[in-house]
Amino acid sequence: MTAGEALDARAGHDTESIDIQRLRIGGSNIDSELQEERDGEMRHARTIATSSRPAPRTLPVSVRSAIGTFGLCSDDIDAERRDRVGHAEHASAELLNTLDARALALITGPSGAGKSTLLRALHARARDRGLVVVAHDERQRRRHSTTRVMTLFVRGRSPSKLARGLRILSAAGLADARLGARRVEELSAGERARLELALLMRQAEDAVAIAGDTGPGVLVSIDELCTGLDDQTARGVCATLARWARSTIHRGRLRVVCATSRDAALDWLTPDLLARVGLDGLAEITVAEDRRDPSAGLVIQIGSTRDYLALAPMHYRTSCPASIVRVLTARRACGEPVLGVLVVSMPTLNGAWRARAWPDLAPASRAPGALRAAARRLNDPAPGGSGVRRISRVIVDPRARGQGVGAALVRAYLADPLTPRTEAVAAMGVACPLFVRAGMCEWVLEHGKRDREMLRALRDHDLHAFDLVDIDSFVRRCARTPALSAALIRWASGSRSTRRLARGSFREIIRAAARSLCVPPRAYTASATTD
Repeated sequence: MTAGEALDARAGHDTESIDIQRLRIGGSNIDSELQEERDGEMRHARTIATSSRPAPRTLPVSVRSAIGTFGLCSDDIDAERRDRVGHAEHASAELLNTLDARALALITGPSGAGKSTLLRALHARARDRGLVVVAHDERQRRRHSTTRVMTLFVRGRSPSKLARGLRILSAAGLADARLGARRVEELSAGERARLELALLMRQAEDAVAIAGDTGPGVLVSIDELCTGLDDQTARGVCATLARWARSTIHRGRLRVVCATSRDAALDWLTPDLLARVGLDGLAEITVAEDRRDPSAGLVIQIGSTRDYLALAPMHYRTSCPASIVRVLTARRACGEPVLGVLVVSMPTLNGAWRARAWPDLAPASRAPGALRAAARRLNDPAPGGSGVRRISRVIVDPRARGQGVGAALVRAYLADPLTPRTEAVAAMGVACPLFVRAGMCEWVLEHGKRDREMLRALRDHDLHAFDLVDIDSFVRRCARTPALSAALIRWASGSRSTRRLARGSFREIIRAAARSLCVPPRAYTASATTD
């Protein structure tokens, strides 16, 4: 097969799949010249670009007029196309050969240089080699416009599918508790870009799983990367993509190729391979050696409560920690906007995980004297003591997610903590394991007695804890089921922290129960000294 035949054959196949039946607008046929142009393009799609004698065809009247205005003819157009496709075929072969041992490649160059042509040639050549090609589908975006985000990744209540869906959304920088309930059409441009990335991640991981360790590799292709996004959001998307492409679980089986006209993407993406396409269509391919960690250049400083309050609306818990003792901020450079904050506060007196992490903090008995002694050990601020402080908030600007900002803040605090022992309790840990990435130990705890009794009552009525999330629906169910209402009141009365809710509205009880029952509590601990 001569140069360009594979690409043109594929173009012909794609074009033939288009429905070219005569369209009707307002009950009449579309303009005859437009129909002639469509028919001419269909016949010309089978033309072999490198052939010296192209297949006969009829150019539409509008095309003939435009070409003739510049003093050109069809042979001139064919010659230009042969050169463009030939350059793309040659570059795609070199790019694919070099990419075999690398995970991430970037195609850059000015608009109109031929980046998309090179990507299409790369697709054809990769398929010829047996690779599975995963590329963005514009039709998919339109089809999903009214779909809620979470239903794109999870159907039903399967815990494993839920965990995988949350992991992929988190990997794409979408670990936002409220975002899953929104429709795709309600997302911002940056959120849609991350959602498209998450969908590609899911398709690629499915393809890798099907292929297995000995099957063909997977090539992920992204054209017009970050087009239309502001610099801060684009940087986050690129960092997210780079981290996912180099993940150890995909090593050797996944290759990612991106194309963009944004020169800054080279610094944001830190690719392994760079292909610069010039206006002449020629591509210069180089191997990039410098892989910079996107969080390496962060400036982390002690901040103020004002810094926390500026980002507080972006956290899934709107309440403010009771006793803030330190705030850390992360910036690109001194004086630049805050990308993320970490809040440290005093610990609560009770914590079931402490008996497992630090047995010496457990009270000797439930006597008042023993409880006071345990509280003193817990709050001890001495450097060599047994005191504990809690990381109560880690909030990252949505535009900066996926750049390791949250984990960098946690590591910075653990390097210079207020007390020898640090803890964190986070419901979002199942979706975004930043505390584990920062080196903290995870403790997954069992539900307490009252939680287990409430879960049993839900099962008796063929319900799941996640049914509590839809408060309006559950309120109606309680009105029809007195036993369920009684179980909720018993649950609220079973703890001092929720006892006041038992005398209030059912909505508040259901809200508190949903937060407690849906996900097993997770705690994270770290010690500055060996205990």
